[in-house]
Amino acid sequence: MKEGFISTLQSYSTKDGPGIRTTVFCIGCNLRCAWCANPELMLPGEKYMYFKQRCIRCGSCIKHCHGEISMAENGCVINRANIDMDTLRQCEDVCPKSAYEKVGTRITSAALAQKLLRDKEFYTVSGGGVTFSGGEAGLQADFVYETAKTPSQGRCSCNFRYRRTDQMGHFIPFVRRNRSCPIRHQIHRRTDSQKMYRCQQPADP
Repeated sequence: MKEGFISTLQSYSTKDGPGIRTTVFCIGCNLRCAWCANPELMLPGEKYMYFKQRCIRCGSCIKHCHGEISMAENGCVINRANIDMDTLRQCEDVCPKSAYEKVGTRITSAALAQKLLRDKEFYTVSGGGVTFSGGEAGLQADFVYETAKTPSQGRCSCNFRYRRTDQMGHFIPFVRRNRSCPIRHQIHRRTDSQKMYRCQQPADP
């Protein structure tokens, strides 16, 4: 059984393929596009985001931060270089306004498939299904493949956004190329800090 790292499940999605879908946001990407819609999903692993608009500057987190968080006029300043994940977990627990939010959950393919099949009736009625997005879902190809087999056998369509590997072609017949930036490939190369972008033809629908 494969394990993967995901961020969230977006139910009742109508923008990531035909019908009503559930979109699985996978964590990790080998590109660094300047216009990325989900930059918090680029780096692998668990992380915590801080939302200053939720913060009421009560100082609860500072009492548990071992000196790695300070209070400023516009909210908390976090020393990301030194603070550890256990401290951030404590900050999440004590914050009364949920200003700290965890991004990243490790889950097995079987457990994820079970969650996805809860909305099977919506998929069936609307001609929808499941879309694997990200991040770059292709970096977790084995996990996506194992997860997709269960909904597919239950006659739910599984789509794969961005790229496809040969092993997933049977279970994921629809591939949606990333069209988040309608600019020329030369500009993409200049704005991707990883310099890993390659021009490819769109996958067959």
